[in-house]
Amino acid sequence: MAVISGVLALADLAQAADGALLTLPEVMRMALLAGPEGNLARARLTEQRAQSAVHTAQGAFDWNAEANGGYRRLQTTRNTGGFVTTELEPVDVLTASVGAEKLFDNGVRVRPGLIVSRGAEQSQLASALLRSQPLLQVDVPVDAGFGEPVEALRLSSARSDLAASHLDSRHGRQIYLNRVVKAAWELLAVQQKYRATLAQAAVAEEIAGRVLRLMAAREISRMAAEDVLARAELRRNAVDQAALDLGSARLDLALLLRTDESAVAGIDASFPKPAAALGEAWLLGQLADATARRLDLQGETLRIESARQRARAVRREADSRVVVQAGVDRLLLSWTKPLGENRDLGAGLLGVADVGLATLQVDELRRRIEVEVRMAGKRLLGAAQTIERTRAVVETFRVRLGLARQLVDQGQQPPSALLDAADQLGNAQRQLSDLERLYAEALADLHLATASILDEMNEPALLASAFTRLP
Repeated sequence: MAVISGVLALADLAQAADGALLTLPEVMRMALLAGPEGNLARARLTEQRAQSAVHTAQGAFDWNAEANGGYRRLQTTRNTGGFVTTELEPVDVLTASVGAEKLFDNGVRVRPGLIVSRGAEQSQLASALLRSQPLLQVDVPVDAGFGEPVEALRLSSARSDLAASHLDSRHGRQIYLNRVVKAAWELLAVQQKYRATLAQAAVAEEIAGRVLRLMAAREISRMAAEDVLARAELRRNAVDQAALDLGSARLDLALLLRTDESAVAGIDASFPKPAAALGEAWLLGQLADATARRLDLQGETLRIESARQRARAVRREADSRVVVQAGVDRLLLSWTKPLGENRDLGAGLLGVADVGLATLQVDELRRRIEVEVRMAGKRLLGAAQTIERTRAVVETFRVRLGLARQLVDQGQQPPSALLDAADQLGNAQRQLSDLERLYAEALADLHLATASILDEMNEPALLASAFTRLP
C-alpha cells in the first residue's frame, strides 16, 4: 500500500506541475501590464518629488500679489481761526495699498502698485482716489546676479535633478524586467529539475515494487530489500522538496508580476542557446556600449551639474549685492554684504563637497559598470563551455539507464543497479538545468549592464526575443 500511495502522490504532483504554462512573451506582457513593483514605484515617487521641487523653484518667477491697509496717526499743528498754532493734534490717515511683484529670469524685479490715503478732511472716497499715488519700482542687479539670479540657479539645479530622476525611473524599468526574466528562468530550471526528480522517483517506486515481490518470494534478503526501499523513500522526500522549490519559484514570479500564484503554473520555453566563444574585443565593445547607454550613469552625470548649480547659488547668496532701484519718486543704489566669514567659508566647503561627492559617484559607477559587464561575460563564457559537455554526459547516462533496465529485467544485474543509473541521470539533468539557468541569468545581467533593453521595446515578443540573444 505504501508503494501504491507513493505512486499516486507522484502522479498528483506531476499533474499539478503540468497546468497552463506561460510562454516568455506572455510573461513579458504580464510584466508590462503589471503596476510598478517596489523599487520601480520608489523611483517614480522620487521623480515626482523632483518634479515638485522644479515647480517650487519656478514659483519664484511667478507674480506675487500683496495688499495691506490700516491707518497712520500723525501729529500736526492745530489750525485755529485761520491761524497756525504751535499746538499739536493727532490726525488719523487711512491708508491702503495694492501691488504686485515679479522676478524675471535675468534678475530684474518689477513692483507696480497703488497707494490710496484718506485723511480727516476727505469725506468722500472718490476724492481720496483722485489723490492716490501710483508706484512703480524696478530693481536691477548690476553685479554677477544680473542674468543669473540665485533663483535661476536653483531652478536649473532642480531641473537637472528632475532629469536625473527620470533617467533613474527608466533604469528602474530595466531592473524590473531583468528581475522578471531571471525569475522566469529560475522557475523553468526548478520545473525541469522537478521533472527529473519525478522521473528518478518513478524508477525508485518501480524498483521498490519489484523488491517487495522478490522479498515475498524469498528471492532476496530482507536487508537488501530494506536498502532499496529506504532509497525509494529518500526519492519521495526529494520529490516533496522539489515540489516546495517549485511552489516558491512560482510565487516569486507571481509577486513580481503582481498576479495570483494560480496564474503562474510554469514556463513553456527553452533556455537560450549558448553563443560561440566570446573574445576580449567583443567584451570591450560591450563595455563601450554600456558606458554610452547606461541611464543611471547619465543621471549621475546630471547630478554633477546640479551640484555645481547649487554651489553657485550658495556662493551667490554669500557674495555682496549691488542693486539699482528706480521708481516714480526715487533712484537709489543699494549695496548689501553679509558680515563675517561663516557664509563664505560654508559656501566654499559646500560646493567642494557636493561636486566632489557627485563626481565620486560617477567614477564609482563607471568602475561598477565595467565589473558588471566583465563578470556577466565571464559567466556566459564559463556556462557555455560547460553546457555542451554536460549535455553529452546526460545523453550518456540516458543510454546507460536503458542498458541497466535491460540487464535488471534479464536478471544479470541487481535492482539497485537501475537505481544507480537513474540517480546518475537525474543528477546530470539537474546540473544541466542549473548551468542553463546560470547562462540565461548571465545573459539577462549582461543586457542590464549594457542597457540594451531600450524603452522603445514595448512589444512582448520583441522583449522575449531580446532576452534570449546576445546584445
